[in-house]
Amino acid sequence: MKKKIILSVFLLGLFICNVNIVIAQQNDLEKKVNDYINAYIQMNQFSGSILIAKNAKVLVSKGYGYSNYEYDIKNNPETKFRIGSL
Repeated sequence: MKKKIILSVFLLGLFICNVNIVIAQQNDLEKKVNDYINAYIQMNQFSGSILIAKNAKVLVSKGYGYSNYEYDIKNNPETKFRIGSL
C-alpha cells in the first residue's frame, strides 16, 4: 500500500513537471512570435490576426494592430476581415 502511494506521488510529480515544461515552451513561442510581429507593426508593415496550431492544439492565437484606425478598434483572434476582389 505504501509503495502504491509513493508511486502515485512520483507519477503526479512527473506529470506536473511535464505540464510546466509544455507551458514554458508555449510561452517561449508566444514571446518569439510577439517579438517578430511587433517589429513589423512598428514599421507599419502588418496588421491582422495570427493562429498557430500543432496537432489540433492552438499554440498562439492573437490579434495585432488595428481593424479600424478611425474608431481605434484593435484586431483580436475573432476579427472578421473583408477580403476579396472586384
